[in-house]
Amino acid sequence: MGFSDFLIKISRISSAGFLLLGILMHIACAPPKKTILSSMAKNSLETRLTDLEYTAREIKNGYINLAFKEKMFGFSWEQLVPLYRKRILQVKTEGEFYGLMRELLSRLHDGHTAFQLISKSLQKKMFDGWENLSNLPDLRWIENRPVIVRALKKWDCLGWEVVSINGISFEKIIETTVPRFCSSNDKTTRDWILERHQYLYYFPFMGKSIGYLKMAVFNPRTDDRKILTICPAGEASSEKESIKGMPFGFPEKRKNIRSDIIDCDIGYIRIPEFTLPPDTFRKKIKSILNDFQQKKVRAVILDLRYNRGGNNSFLYFLRQLVREKILINYYRYRISDRFLEKRRDVLLHQKKVRKSLDEEPESGYSHWFSWTVSPLKENILSNVPVAVLCNPGCFSSTDVFITACLEHKLALVVGNGYGGSGFGYPMRIRLPSQKYEVVYSVWEERDTQRRHKENIVRKMDVPVEQTLEDLYYGRDSQLQAAVEALLLRLKDTV
Repeated sequence: MGFSDFLIKISRISSAGFLLLGILMHIACAPPKKTILSSMAKNSLETRLTDLEYTAREIKNGYINLAFKEKMFGFSWEQLVPLYRKRILQVKTEGEFYGLMRELLSRLHDGHTAFQLISKSLQKKMFDGWENLSNLPDLRWIENRPVIVRALKKWDCLGWEVVSINGISFEKIIETTVPRFCSSNDKTTRDWILERHQYLYYFPFMGKSIGYLKMAVFNPRTDDRKILTICPAGEASSEKESIKGMPFGFPEKRKNIRSDIIDCDIGYIRIPEFTLPPDTFRKKIKSILNDFQQKKVRAVILDLRYNRGGNNSFLYFLRQLVREKILINYYRYRISDRFLEKRRDVLLHQKKVRKSLDEEPESGYSHWFSWTVSPLKENILSNVPVAVLCNPGCFSSTDVFITACLEHKLALVVGNGYGGSGFGYPMRIRLPSQKYEVVYSVWEERDTQRRHKENIVRKMDVPVEQTLEDLYYGRDSQLQAAVEALLLRLKDTV
């Protein structure tokens, strides 16, 4: 007699047989719990591997600077992907997978190329309620130290250095996080991570929960130490106080353009980002420059520190600076099936408005095109010396503006660098899991000598680093250096 016949026989013995039959059949037929978990794990692994293969194929077929990056950074994409496939077999959490994929894409050192999390529910689970970062202190790298430049007044910690978070040294957190973010170099990446509080990514990347933060800090001047306890739903950023001096923090509102006239009749314009519509931007700047002209300013400082770009409104400034038509770059597109599916209209538009420079393009690429800038009829800035302030927080179209100023000597560039990876045109592709997307550049820009611009940071005309002493005394040494350089130039022209 088989087991099922035995159960039926029992069910006929009493009125409770049907109940007993159901219980025993459930026990007999249900798979072991371990089998269910194993099946779930198998499905997760298959999904992750599918996302990896999809990403690898998109980069191979569509990313424009792949051959250049392989040569510059000494790797082969074809050999790199299998190594990460093996590492994915070992990951246990979604956060670990996310970190590993970001690490793979960061090997390209391209600020417009990344592996992005798009699932809101997964983001909420992964970051444990830390989506709103307004209650965290703002940090900046100053003399290679993570220093607090803006924080809640009650903490009394401006100028203090961060030592650890939840018992993990801040140095280890940064060393773990930097290789998982795309930028032109580690120095720029480090600055961006602090600027955006992205050091918190350490926890999901390492398969840890964030929870409450215990941030250990100390005062390098007095050696006093304390612990800042920070919860996800903390107090609003409006209750923060800042170190004096714009270069160490953000402007009050990212879209606000600020102007002033400082010592020695020098005009000052602060542009936090190029995101205003070009017409709106042009009217705003024209109004400021007309005011400067009426007040007879003798020189102008353009502050672009932490400006992350946005659009081509910066061209209005370039047109103010040039005295004759100039060539600012050459560019082309990577032509793949995906590009033709999503951006064919862009290519058609370029062919319509720009003349191609080569008869037969390289296989897989568009023709080369050139980008020129002509002066305005009333180019006020071309008649006075101009200085541009920048730092590693600059990016994208701001990089294009800065490199044009450096290459054509249109203005004195003062500061400690710029992003050096803002010469792309990103395309976003959702992956099969629907949790992530891969973003990559399909537009390549080169200088007037046809040399690569990506990952190449030119030397500043006046290199200046901010110091801890500047921070403590509320002194802007970069702005000061720009004023001094302009006064010297004015003296030489008299």
